[in-house]
Parts: sequence; C-alpha cells; structure tokens
Amino acid sequence: MSSGLNSPAVVKPAPPPTAANVLPKSRALVFFLWIAVLAWMAGVTWLSSKPASFFPKEDIPNLDKMVHVALYTTGAFFVAGSMLVSFAWRKRVIFAITIIAISAFGALDEYHQLSTPGRSGGDVGDWTADTLGAMVGVLLVIGVLKFLRHRRPGAKPPTQA
Repeated sequence: MSSGLNSPAVVKPAPPPTAANVLPKSRALVFFLWIAVLAWMAGVTWLSSKPASFFPKEDIPNLDKMVHVALYTTGAFFVAGSMLVSFAWRKRVIFAITIIAISAFGALDEYHQLSTPGRSGGDVGDWTADTLGAMVGVLLVIGVLKFLRHRRPGAKPPTQA
C-alpha cells in the first residue's frame, strides 16, 4: 500500500497565455476602449457627411484608399481591443467579428455617402480599402498581444531563428 508521500509530484503546465491573462482587466480600460470605438464611429460618420470640397485636393495616387485603410485599421484596433477586454470569447471569434463588423460599417459608410452632396458613395474600392484596414487592425492587435505576452514577468523570450 502506497501513501501519497512517496509518489512523484505531478506538475501541471501553465495555461497558454490568452488575451484574458495578457491584457489588464480594469474598468477604466474597458470604458476607454469602448468610448474610443464610439468616437471613431462618430468621427468617420462626421467625415462622411462632409462634401468633397471640405477635403484638400492632393495629387497623390490612391491617397483616399490609404486614408480609408488607416481609418479602418484604427477602428478595428479599438473594436478588437474592446472585445478582448470585455468578453471571454476565443480570440479567433473576436477577430472574425471585428473584421465583419468593421467591413459592414464601411459598407454603411459608403451607402451614407450616396446621400451626401458632392460625394459619390457606393465606391467598392473604398469599401475594399475599409475591409483591408479591418484586417490590418486585427493583425496589429495580434502583434500587440504577442508583444505583451513576452513582456510578462516569467515569460520565456521568443526563440531566435
């Protein structure tokens, strides 16, 4: 008969890092990120309400597409960050929802521009740039999570290839 004193100790591996244990859970952070999402949405809607004459004329090819990518990258960053600190869902689900939601918002933005004087709206190229920006924003969040995971106390440094 064997007692538990002589049996080898079983060491359970540490759980893999997730957004839940990498990002701080504070009400202030959750509040700030959701306010950032609302402010971003209001800002994009406000810009979409302006006539074309409101914006400076630039001779840089595809500048408007680059602006769309940058704006929607920012929106996706805030949406994904807000969802990561608010919900205990799988990151993959949060990232998919983020891309779909930001892309849908871009489509609504293009529809909204159809009724804005001096704006064409309904531009598939702009909507594609919005969707690309959503994907870039999600990739940016993934990069930030990897960076934060490796900065945790006791975390192993990334291996050099």
